Parts: sequence; C-alpha cells; structure tokens
Amino acid sequence: MRCRLDSAAVIPALTVSLFAVLGLLCLVTLPLSMIILEDGPLFVADTHVHHDPSPEQIAESAIAAAKAGAAVVHCHVRDPETGVPSRDVKMFREVTERIRDAKVDVVLNLTAGMGGDLVIDPQDPTTHMPGTDLVNALERLPHVEELLPEICTLDCGTMNFAEADYVMTNTPGMLRAMGGMMTALGVKPEIEAFDTGHLWFAKQLVEEGVVCAGSSCGGLDLEGGDPEFSF
Repeated sequence: MRCRLDSAAVIPALTVSLFAVLGLLCLVTLPLSMIILEDGPLFVADTHVHHDPSPEQIAESAIAAAKAGAAVVHCHVRDPETGVPSRDVKMFREVTERIRDAKVDVVLNLTAGMGGDLVIDPQDPTTHMPGTDLVNALERLPHVEELLPEICTLDCGTMNFAEADYVMTNTPGMLRAMGGMMTALGVKPEIEAFDTGHLWFAKQLVEEGVVCAGSSCGGLDLEGGDPEFSF
C-alpha cells in the first residue's frame, strides 16, 4: 500500500520509529510505505504517553495512527508490568482484535522477530545468560498462524544490536522455515534488511520460491519496480 505523508500525519502521542522521523524529513515529497513501530526496539520514548504500554494502549495508538493517515501499523507487545518484550499470543490477540474491531483502514503488521534473542556469557560462550529467548523457527509464529495479519516481519539475517553479548539469531534455516510458513499461511513477509547481505538473502528466498516476489522490503522492491520504504 502506498500513501503520501507529511509531518502533520505524525501526532505527538504516537510512538514512531526514529527511522520514520528521519525518513519523513528526507522523503516528504516522495510516495512511500511507512511502517509505524508501535513498541519496537527503536523508538522515541518521550513521544509516547506509555513507556510500557498494555495491549489496549498499543491498539489505541495504532488506531490513532490509522485515523491520522498511516497505511501500516507494525506491532510488538510488551509485558505492561515489566516492560520486557513478549511473544505472548494472548497479548497479540488483544491488540489485533481491538484494531480490527475499530474498522480502520490499515494494514496490520505483526512482528515475528521474538524468540531469536541470545545473550552469551562472555566467560563461557556455551552458557546462555538471562534475557535469552531462543526457540525454533515455527515456535516464533503461533500468533501469526492464529491471527493471520496481512503482513509480518522476517528479519533476514543474524545481527548484533550493540549490546555487548547479545545476538539476534536468524539462521538461513530458520528464515527458510519461517518464510515458507508465512507463504503457506498467505501472510505477506515484510522483509527487514539491516545490511546488504540481508538484501542478497531476501532475493535468494524469492529465487528459491520460499517467499513470493513482491514481498515488501525496506529500501528494496523485490519485483524490481519503484523502491518501497519500510521504517
């Protein structure tokens, strides 16, 4: 979905990705697909009235974004008591049902990135430290399988997110299994690419038929047409 956005579409109470802010400053004259991170890992905390939002509050922000002109909302969930990111299907269900019950015209994008968190003990790399949440590929998708959002994320590579001993784990085998299940469910992958190797692997997934050509990708349209921008 494409839309033309300007700064008036970003309301003060809405958590937005830092990338989205920069993108609006640089690309306000261009057609773009903007994905709003309701509670993702990168956000401007002081623009949101809830630092550890409940599913109800996340849904309210998503609905407000849709009414302000957003085409897509990208939703994570967190434990409202601890603020810890979660993959609890019940919380995703509540967010999804509230957004759908509001009858707003918006594409729902649920994260599928949870379950790949690995924190390594620097003294013993074979030991996992607190904060590790590592499950197999298909265990990362029960909320997608149940709720069938229009799109969900597929992070196309293992990466570091600056923490000293933290690794976001996405092996080629995991990604092929997850991408294949998304395709079988009819859920369009939103490919998240954080370096050029991720772009290469995304195209490899298309060539292998794991995901369909035309899957949305940050900075790259896999059909080869005009670039789409996902923030």
